[in-house]
Amino acid sequence: MTTTIAARICQRRKTEIREILSRMESNFGYLERGGTGRGTYWMLHQEIYREIGTAHISVWNRRIERETAKTRILSILKQKAKHGESGLSNAEIRKITRASRDQVKRFMAELRDEGSVNTSGKGAGTVWEYTRKENGGK
Repeated sequence: MTTTIAARICQRRKTEIREILSRMESNFGYLERGGTGRGTYWMLHQEIYREIGTAHISVWNRRIERETAKTRILSILKQKAKHGESGLSNAEIRKITRASRDQVKRFMAELRDEGSVNTSGKGAGTVWEYTRKENGGK
């Protein structure tokens, strides 16, 4: 979740929620931070997922998680494009989604085939960027 969303949910100022989220990450190890700048997001630490018993997710839930991951990545790429920032590398997407390198390649290829993203660069320097123009809410 982003700082903005957390602030809205908790009904607190962004600066206040940033401090709380940082403490939850550094002092307690509950959260992991990803992204940078306006693209910063927070998620539960992987160990927390294990402790609450979500390590064994059904195939149906995995499919939903994959679609959620694609939506999340697309949202981040849209925000980065809106602010003139570069896209995301495969490694950054893996960190956000907790997917393998090949899984990321597959769902990013799906987004590319839909016309939502494209790549620039080659090899480890490849970056995925948002390409679709806003058109009727798509």
